[in-house]
Amino acid sequence: GLCTCDQGYYGPACQFACPGLADGAEVCHGHGTCSDGARGTGLCTCDQGYYGPACQFACPGLADGAEVCHGHGTCSDGARGTG
Repeated sequence: GLCTCDQGYYGPACQFACPGLADGAEVCHGHGTCSDGARGTGLCTCDQGYYGPACQFACPGLADGAEVCHGHGTCSDGARGTG
């Protein structure tokens, strides 16, 4: 049978933690969702304006409480984004 994993855990035996949890933070650092569950991949899908494998980085401007790139540009966001 398949395990039913708690939220934030994935793998056939729920043996892996989604990015962020291993660091003691929230799943995907609270800025995305994780593909969890027994058939999950453990990859984060970042909210718009956040990037990094665990959605741990904010695009320029967001940290200042403004729009991404202060509304005058675009940011390479997402789990594979570069900022």
